[in-house]
Amino acid sequence: VRRSMSDASNGFYAVPAALVFRAWSRGEAGQPIARRILLKNDTAAALVYRLDVPESSAFRLACNPVAEDGMGMVEAGGGVSLEVQLVCDEIDASKQPEVHAELRVRTSRGVLHVPLVALSSSTEPKAGAPKERRSGPTGGERWPDALQLEEARRRAAEAPAEKPSLVGQAMQSLHVTAAAVSEREELAFYAELMRSQPPPRAAPRAPAAAGLRIST
Repeated sequence: VRRSMSDASNGFYAVPAALVFRAWSRGEAGQPIARRILLKNDTAAALVYRLDVPESSAFRLACNPVAEDGMGMVEAGGGVSLEVQLVCDEIDASKQPEVHAELRVRTSRGVLHVPLVALSSSTEPKAGAPKERRSGPTGGERWPDALQLEEARRRAAEAPAEKPSLVGQAMQSLHVTAAAVSEREELAFYAELMRSQPPPRAAPRAPAAAGLRIST
């Protein structure tokens, strides 16, 4: 798909502008087909983004550079590579000659919609070549700038690890991992834990009701 100068002048775009899996049914049966897409940032500032995975199970995002906080970052003048797979087993080629979905890339400036098309036997979609489109920013999202994101991630990486639980401490003292703890060791640990705990206090007796004799 060729890109116009107006698309490129936006500063943030996908290369190619759409992913079309052509005549996929002619390939090896049952094997996913992988294609790569580059998110390009030609602006003068780093850009933070979030991804929406394709809504169709026929497409899978196999290589996702988004971190645990759900955000990714493209450096100024740089790019980020994504891998999209076509899961052929999710499509009935006889009933679904064309499958359409999109990869949505959200930023503080708006949403980039990258078309994903699977053609079972043809090489061109009936409606013509798909085109990348854009929509306005989604409401209610907070966007840190790139420096804030990097600082937050640095602090998270430097934060002390949480103190292990009592069972975890016992495993460490035995120099074994959870997978290596035998049933005998686990029972011994809990037996020792019970011995180390103070005995439970007896519940106070209720006073005897008038006129009743309590035998012991």
